[in-house]
Amino acid sequence: MSNIAENIVFKSLENKEDETAINPLLEKHYEVISSANRRMLREVENLLEAIRAGRLDVRIDLNGICGENIKHLQYLNEMLDKGLGPLSVMAVCAEILSNI
Repeated sequence: MSNIAENIVFKSLENKEDETAINPLLEKHYEVISSANRRMLREVENLLEAIRAGRLDVRIDLNGICGENIKHLQYLNEMLDKGLGPLSVMAVCAEILSNI
């Protein structure tokens, strides 16, 4: 659990009767999570659009992404590198052979 989440849980346990003190903290925490998830989905959508357009060298921009999301997006980039790398080499070889 993140420090923010731990603080929210502990604060809510201490102040069960004071619901108003915890709600702004929860709202801010959910806003941060929601914003990060929207950014992650936007990056994946951009990647898929690039692939559909034939731009197989495009990867997800990981700058500014943090938390758990970065691990998932790094994994997608690595999968593309491992899957498309050999295809690129084959394309170069095919082009060389076609010119012989």
